[in-house]
Amino acid sequence: MPMIRQLLLIAVFALPSSLLLTSCAVTRYVINTINPKEYCPDDYKVNFKEALQFVDKADLAYQSRDSVMRACAEGDSCYVFVGLTTQAQAIVERDDAAKTQWVAFRGTATVSDGELDAQYTQIPDPDLGVYLHTGFANAANDLLPDILKVIKHDYQTNVSGHSLGGAAAVISALHLQKLGYQVKVYTFGQPKVTNLDAADTLSLDLTRFIDDKDLVPLMPPVDWKPGQDLGIYMHFGREVDLQLQGYECLLRHHIEIDLDHWKNEAQKQAFIDHGLALYRAKIILLAADTVKN
Repeated sequence: MPMIRQLLLIAVFALPSSLLLTSCAVTRYVINTINPKEYCPDDYKVNFKEALQFVDKADLAYQSRDSVMRACAEGDSCYVFVGLTTQAQAIVERDDAAKTQWVAFRGTATVSDGELDAQYTQIPDPDLGVYLHTGFANAANDLLPDILKVIKHDYQTNVSGHSLGGAAAVISALHLQKLGYQVKVYTFGQPKVTNLDAADTLSLDLTRFIDDKDLVPLMPPVDWKPGQDLGIYMHFGREVDLQLQGYECLLRHHIEIDLDHWKNEAQKQAFIDHGLALYRAKIILLAADTVKN
């Protein structure tokens, strides 16, 4: 994890400082609320037991090829792919008996991953009709051709990832959905992948788990504008905010942070709240509470 923190800090401070600092002399952290809080309906229940399966696949995506193959369930077909140009990594586990397949993407773990994080400009995706974060789109596009060779069109497709892996998972899932796959996506500590216009129009069975102290889901920062009048970066999809005690389930992203504080916090805490182990521990506790209730 220390290497991951270092790479994320490099990605953060690759941004021009003028875009990270504000001139507002405020003492509160809140400078911008993009959306009012819209809570999930009372009859919607977050499935933390299912989330635990997704977080475990996201964790497995960080492992070596040998470790992935040893963890492969008996009878399943498992694959590890490394992108030819980006060195991003993804795993596939296909259960033919259950007609279910898992696709999980590795988060930031190498220098080349950190370089992808720092490619903040946006590029058009002609198939999706939206603009995407350049680095995350490159990672997804580098891995998708190999993934498509081994997954089945009529299987339930579960897609997961942490950090950079979560961003690549969302972009890949959008392409799989467009190709007719039945897709469900859970991500953990995922940064933003597209701009406000696209976030208002994209539709995907996506649940984003964030930690209320994790700074990575706020990347790229709200003041970062990718040029060409493309608008600010913005999340889409359901958001489950894991707190010290309990959680909040929101229908859309809700931003409350001062960017000057955001930068200072990044230097101070070095993303200690971004670790996948912390996400997993909180989900285990919430899954246990759900069983009790």
